[in-house]
Amino acid sequence: MKAREHNRPGDRPPRPLRFLARLAGADGSPAFEQSGVLTEYTAQTLVEETKRAGSGTRLELSVPANTAPSDLRWIAHSLGALLRRGIRVRVRRDRSLAWVRACET
Repeated sequence: MKAREHNRPGDRPPRPLRFLARLAGADGSPAFEQSGVLTEYTAQTLVEETKRAGSGTRLELSVPANTAPSDLRWIAHSLGALLRRGIRVRVRRDRSLAWVRACET
């Protein structure tokens, strides 16, 4: 069996991901912006902050351009609760973001 070729939905990303999250209110006004390293904890924090903003809110999450499909599936699974609350989520790859080296975490 090959090591960690495909993540199950609840798995952590195999490598730390830099991210930039922008939250916009239902009226389009900016609510907050956050950046850092996406971990299980930061994903959970993003979900909680976004839930507080309420239905109609929009979350835009940028990740590195070379983010693996398995990591995108993990992100989609982690943010799935927002979709069920009527919150729009957009995840996009961004060339200006880079992988974090293990020594930086």
